[in-house]
Amino acid sequence: RLHLANGTSMSSPNLCGCLALLVSAWKQELGDDSPDPALKISPYRIKNAIVATAKQFGDELGAGLVQTDAAWQYLKKHAERRYEDVEYTVRIAEANNSRGIYLRDAEDSACARHLQVLVAPMFPGDARAKLEHDSDGVRGETQSQAKFDYEQRVILVPSAPWVRVPEALYVSSEGRAFSAKVDATQLEPGRLHVASIQGFDSTCVDRGPIFTVPITVTKPLPVDASACVRFSDLRFLPTEVVRRFVAVPYGATKAHITIRANNAAANSSAPAMFYLHCLQLARHERFTKYQLKARVNIGHPSYVSGAGSAEQSYTNSMDVIGGATLEVCVAPFWSQLDAHEIDVSVEFNGIMPAGSEHTGVSADGHGISSGIVVNGNYLVSRTDFVAPVRPEYEIKPDATLDTLRKSLRPVEATISPTGSERDVHLTTGVMIQKLVLEYKLEIKSDNTSLRLRMPA
Repeated sequence: RLHLANGTSMSSPNLCGCLALLVSAWKQELGDDSPDPALKISPYRIKNAIVATAKQFGDELGAGLVQTDAAWQYLKKHAERRYEDVEYTVRIAEANNSRGIYLRDAEDSACARHLQVLVAPMFPGDARAKLEHDSDGVRGETQSQAKFDYEQRVILVPSAPWVRVPEALYVSSEGRAFSAKVDATQLEPGRLHVASIQGFDSTCVDRGPIFTVPITVTKPLPVDASACVRFSDLRFLPTEVVRRFVAVPYGATKAHITIRANNAAANSSAPAMFYLHCLQLARHERFTKYQLKARVNIGHPSYVSGAGSAEQSYTNSMDVIGGATLEVCVAPFWSQLDAHEIDVSVEFNGIMPAGSEHTGVSADGHGISSGIVVNGNYLVSRTDFVAPVRPEYEIKPDATLDTLRKSLRPVEATISPTGSERDVHLTTGVMIQKLVLEYKLEIKSDNTSLRLRMPA
């Protein structure tokens, strides 16, 4: 009769059932055959209702628990609002039009940032598609008229004192941009900091925010000359997750993460299973390239209630990129009941070819490479190495030839007209020509990977 279940496999069908109740109640009490678009149920209305009435429980990213009764009361209260179906898109110009502000690396939070935020309304359906598939043009005309009449006076409210925005904003159907100042210089290093900018309808503030601009700052902890950072006395309650962020020093290529038990009441705390997840994000690389995932039991292996001490350590290593933020995440297994205290340390070192220690990326932008290019025209090639992070005394060089770079010349080249009538110069009328180069390449091994590069 009783069964414990958790995870998205349980929460998803539960949420779908709540949404089905809202849709069913709307059709039962308000109907769904009204010619007035304002009295039709839509995904936008449902989303606004469950977000505005969600019960907050302290989640770092602001997620809440759905409240079906409160969401239904919200839907009925705002059923006749004209622009309740309008959704808003948020774009940050300086961040490739991302939908929020995300500052991750040390240079991002070294000074106050001023960013342009574009907010634009998105009406139900696509106006162009409606015009193309609307035989009499009535729906398309209605959509265009709704856009023409639309105007929204918005009150902007930041959730943190380190975020500054204008007090109000006027938004038309074309959208409107405003400047947001994010000053993360005084935030605590090593932690995740989350804030938001909420926009409220000035004529109906109790409607809740009509759009939200999420702000996430991971301010990394700087590393001193010891090339090591320590997080001491981390106390874990059941289901608690601890995240710390570290600014990897330039020149580092390896990180060594150590977890050590440190229980003040070791004689009354059983060993616990912990998950360790460390991650760095590199441009143009899959996120698993600089990642460490491990599961380990921390505690005395011969634990007996009322005796012994929890002193057991675990160390693992991973590749890192200098200059990028390293996220260290530790969490006990969800079924652990006791409170536990552990120490976590992260130690860095690095050896690399001389001349590359002052940058965190290689020439191709993918991070420092430990590879060395050997010119086959010389009998002997010399390479100097440096240890920019800290002195390294026990070094055992090991070289492997794993990449062959070979220049190819075309065996045949052909210049001819493109053959299409449209490929004509607009002013001179001369046909555009094409160059076809033919290369000859032979691969003798099936286990060889090939990458072709055409110089610009």
